[in-house]
Amino acid sequence: MKRFILFIFVVLLLIGGAIAALPFILSADIIREQVTAAVKSQTGRDLIIDGDASLSVLPNIALKVGKASLSNTAEMGGGTFAQMEEFRVGLELIPLLSGKMQVSGLSLTNPVILLKRSKSGAVNWTMGKADGQAQPAQQSDGSASLPLRDVSLGDISIENGTLSFVDEQAGSEMKFEKINVNLSLPNLESVLEANGSVTWNSNVIEGNFSLKSPSTFLAGESSQFSIDVQSDLITTRFSGQMAVLKEGISAEGDLKFNTTSVRKLAAWTGSPLPKGPGLQGLSVEGRLQATPALITLNEAVVVLDKMNSEGNLVVNLAGKPVSLQATLAVDAINLNAYAAGGGTKGSSSGKWDSTPIDFSALGSFDADLRLSAGAISYQSIKIGKSALTVSIKDRLLTANLTELQLYKGMTKGQITVNARNKTPTISVKTNVSNVQALPLLQDLNGFDWIDGLANINLDVVASGRSQSQFVQSLKGKAGFSFANGAVRGINIAKMIRNVKNLNLSGWSRGKAESTDFSKLAASFTINKGQAVTGDLAMIGPLVRLTGAGTVNLPAQSLDFRLQPKLVGSLEGQGGDVDLAGLDIPVIVKGPWSNPSIRPDLKGLLQNPEQAKKTLKKLGKALKKTKPKDILKNLLGGNNQQPADNSGSNAGGLLNNLLKSN
Repeated sequence: MKRFILFIFVVLLLIGGAIAALPFILSADIIREQVTAAVKSQTGRDLIIDGDASLSVLPNIALKVGKASLSNTAEMGGGTFAQMEEFRVGLELIPLLSGKMQVSGLSLTNPVILLKRSKSGAVNWTMGKADGQAQPAQQSDGSASLPLRDVSLGDISIENGTLSFVDEQAGSEMKFEKINVNLSLPNLESVLEANGSVTWNSNVIEGNFSLKSPSTFLAGESSQFSIDVQSDLITTRFSGQMAVLKEGISAEGDLKFNTTSVRKLAAWTGSPLPKGPGLQGLSVEGRLQATPALITLNEAVVVLDKMNSEGNLVVNLAGKPVSLQATLAVDAINLNAYAAGGGTKGSSSGKWDSTPIDFSALGSFDADLRLSAGAISYQSIKIGKSALTVSIKDRLLTANLTELQLYKGMTKGQITVNARNKTPTISVKTNVSNVQALPLLQDLNGFDWIDGLANINLDVVASGRSQSQFVQSLKGKAGFSFANGAVRGINIAKMIRNVKNLNLSGWSRGKAESTDFSKLAASFTINKGQAVTGDLAMIGPLVRLTGAGTVNLPAQSLDFRLQPKLVGSLEGQGGDVDLAGLDIPVIVKGPWSNPSIRPDLKGLLQNPEQAKKTLKKLGKALKKTKPKDILKNLLGGNNQQPADNSGSNAGGLLNNLLKSN
């Protein structure tokens, strides 16, 4: 037993002595040469160590090297691919003695790495073995060093690193700073796992990733890859296959992406969007297929500004500008999120929104979109189930409305926005059928005069940079036809009946009043925002009405001369006389929210024959009234000047006409 114990003691002593002698047997220079040979063998690059090297043995062999650099490829003109202030490498002893370099740990301090794509498309980040078989490295005395048949890396740490990417083809440059990463790589054929943080454009990004078989990945072949990233602006998760090609990154897998603000994200990535509302929260999920030139997202679920959509997207990055193709079904589209002022409509009291509209975004990308929506809202307008196609090409937007449910009716047509010129233009060609007129007009501009089923045709064009300018420049043609409705606030038959009380000095709207009609129609010619008609016509149970006039769209006002005419008895309508055939012209003038309504006596007097017929009809209804009283009331009474400024000539004419009765 004593001999055995003594034997063990001697063995341990010899092992200890051997370990103690290792720094003399294996110098730092020898290990350094082994490392540089291994790097040359595996990557084809030259590892140049300029700083001092030191070697320690316990608890394992560790090489500490000062300044070092890794060469660029000859194709990229040589130079430096990476450099660092210091690196430490730990080596397993037994594998090293048997001809294998098994790294137990690697630490890089202040590394600086430059990734580059030349104008010809060549890249400097692909790694390959040196031409031919790696030869055993030579020691400084000329003898052969230990042959290295394999490389195995352990835990790797990067402290305060910097990574730059210069793309001479695209004329762009990116720089990642304060890279602090911990990696685990048993060998180049196993799984690389990493976690850490990096600063880019002043924002800190944290995350982790894993890559199966880095050797396959570095050879330009596809490898299993997953990444999970978080920052103040984004969170993203990808799991699938990825490869690094000369052209860039290729990937296929499941993607989840979320950002709190598209606008802030665009500014952060160096592509700021034009100022405006909307484009805030965005989340995307789907099956991603990506190449440097084309990104496809299938089975996509997209939520933008709380609007949910599903479908497929294709982004073509090869051309300038970027082009987008998409087929999306959206639950509801809220255009107010993208309108200046949050979609506040122009005031019904006479002012349109003069906030400038920025159309520059139309030049940022091309698009071919097929959209369907359960609902669309803009300002106060509510649109139901809709289907439309949108094309954007070279700052020209064309929207074809194939189906658009509008206030229980249907709309079809085309809207074009042309921002190619200095002053943008908008053209609208639409047919609106069987729409509920009252809620539409109320939501459009607060106009609540007309109720009924509406059919509207528009073929108009406008130019400008704000809602106000568009309205002022509007030109084209329009027409409408309302069926089975009413003119709200006015009872024309009752107004005419009131002539027996000589109430002709002016009429006003009453909330409880209305004039029913079976049809109300007109066609308009529009120029500089002035919509002119000469064929206004209404057919009602008791009243026929014709008229002509102008809708001043910029001023939101009316100027019409109407010719209402009773066509039946007022008996049963509260009347006690028959005024059928009575024809008194009426002026409607003022803001369309509350215009004045009064008889047009001056116009009546310009047609003596018509005036005579009208006054004869009045005379029958007013037999007990003296002519001078009729005259006084018609002209305003109480020594007031007549509202139409017709003067004494009108009085004389009226007196003569009454006498002729």
